[in-house]
Amino acid sequence: MKNLVIASLMIAGLCLAVFPQAVQDVPGSVAVTQTQTVANDDSKVVVNVYRYKQWTGSALEPPFLVDDVKIAQMDNGAWFKVKLDPGKHTFQSNDKQAGLVLDLKSGEEYYIRMEIAEGVWKGKGRLLLVPKEQGAFEIQKLKPLKKEKILDSSKVFTEATAAKTT
Repeated sequence: MKNLVIASLMIAGLCLAVFPQAVQDVPGSVAVTQTQTVANDDSKVVVNVYRYKQWTGSALEPPFLVDDVKIAQMDNGAWFKVKLDPGKHTFQSNDKQAGLVLDLKSGEEYYIRMEIAEGVWKGKGRLLLVPKEQGAFEIQKLKPLKKEKILDSSKVFTEATAAKTT
């Protein structure tokens, strides 16, 4: 029993280790060009996605899916924006019993908070739609999602990546 506790603590310690990776922006690259196109398209609807910075589940990076397509890996204490066409869209993470179906309206801005639902062996991402006023307040102290966590740069951007391309 003692060995099991020690092994569990060692595994938890390894999971919490985070190694920063250097990412370079190359002017004229495909990712930079796509981000600029997304950031400047006024006919799209903006969906802000964020996750609180918390110790519990801090090493987990649940996926964020739009219409069953994985577009980002959500990091602890981070946010990003998604630009989508108006209409119905499905939002999910790896907690398959939870998700959102939203009929996005042109000119509106939405906020989705990802929370970690604790499980027996691993936590899962659970999405909550929050009021605009609450989401705008909660997102202020978070950091932009790292570029290497963005899987679809044609839809996902942060103000930081948009500012670099304009």
